[in-house]
Amino acid sequence: MPKIGIFLTLTAALWAQQYDKSVRDLADQRDAASAERSDKLKVIVGAEKILRERLGSDLGSKLIAEAPFIHLRLMACMVKGDFSRQASKIYAEAAEKAAKAADEYEASTGAARGSSPQATEARRSLEDATRREAELRAKPALNGVEKAELEGLPTFMQQLRDTIALYERIEQPGPAAARAKDMARQMREKEALFLWMVKREAGNTKFYNAQCMNEFGQLEWIDQAEHDNQTIREYDRLGEGRNAPSGAVRPSERATATAGTPGLDDKDKLKEADRILSDPDELVRRFEQLKQLSGQGKSK
Repeated sequence: MPKIGIFLTLTAALWAQQYDKSVRDLADQRDAASAERSDKLKVIVGAEKILRERLGSDLGSKLIAEAPFIHLRLMACMVKGDFSRQASKIYAEAAEKAAKAADEYEASTGAARGSSPQATEARRSLEDATRREAELRAKPALNGVEKAELEGLPTFMQQLRDTIALYERIEQPGPAAARAKDMARQMREKEALFLWMVKREAGNTKFYNAQCMNEFGQLEWIDQAEHDNQTIREYDRLGEGRNAPSGAVRPSERATATAGTPGLDDKDKLKEADRILSDPDELVRRFEQLKQLSGQGKSK
């Protein structure tokens, strides 16, 4: 097999092995992240089941009774969002590696192969032999040596033609180059696929962030409602059971107004919510803050 063909075959095989190993590493990372997500979600589902069994189906009219389940849903969407962010990074790295592999395969097929010195020499010899044959045939009479030379020229010229044909076959793109071209095409397809998967996971991340914000908003509302109820109870205790002042808002009315009536600063709240959606650390910070506030409310 020609040396250049062997070189291209070995080079392409080496690139393929390097790419396969790197992709295996990324696949292992993705599988590990997926397994971690599944384990965490199982714990959350199990915790919810235990709570439901212990508390029963009737949680009563108190809003705070639903808070533990909202906490669990918030934790679940945060777990899912974390996985989507991890997967997005993994797929982005895979797309980068596929693009690099495609570049290397394409470079291996683009180099032009020049004519070898042996092929050039064979072509020159054929030209000389053709010219010599014409000279001998043009002579009116040939001596013994010239006759022998003329008789041997056709065989010699055919050998040169066969030699030139072999070198031309070597110089043409062979199976190794064709394989490299096909691998380059496949790597470009993989690159496009991984880039699409990056976009898909980015969309999933935004969805789970929004879901977390929704659950977080419910917890904030419940915490505020409980705080308002506690405030009213303290005022009632201070008034020693007298009726609330005219125009005072009852706890149920306050909760309804908080949940359904837009405030004057809704635009600012929407801007703040949009900022939090893109900042997982802020979500975690607020979640921990809310747990502390809920704990303080229970201790009063």
